Amino acid sequence: MAKKMNLTALMATPEFRALSTQQRIFVAACIAGGIANDKHAAVAACQKAYPKLMLRRDPKTSIRGWASRLTSNPRIKKVIHLHRDLNEWEMLREDVQTLIKRSRRKDANMYVLAPLWLRVAAALEALAGKV
Repeated sequence: MAKKMNLTALMATPEFRALSTQQRIFVAACIAGGIANDKHAAVAACQKAYPKLMLRRDPKTSIRGWASRLTSNPRIKKVIHLHRDLNEWEMLREDVQTLIKRSRRKDANMYVLAPLWLRVAAALEALAGKV
């Protein structure tokens, strides 16, 4: 198993410094509370980073929705992948697994997934060019 980068070392990276203040709080709370892939850790971290969301009742602005959007944010994902010490191929594999999972949903809007699949295709081309 790959060795994880500790939070102190992660905070010194340019990828972490590129995040907004609230995104930094979210990532730090995710990592401190477990692993960022755990939905409960992401929701708890979202509550810490965005405390005013607790007052909203609209499902589009719910804490779970925000946590999902934050964990799928490319800049945040990059920092979490640095923490987990994943290489480019492992990151791409995770993205493809997520896309397949979303595609299998009963009421999945495939047109929404098209940009994500295009991003995966571009990443594959870039990685193939490095080999």
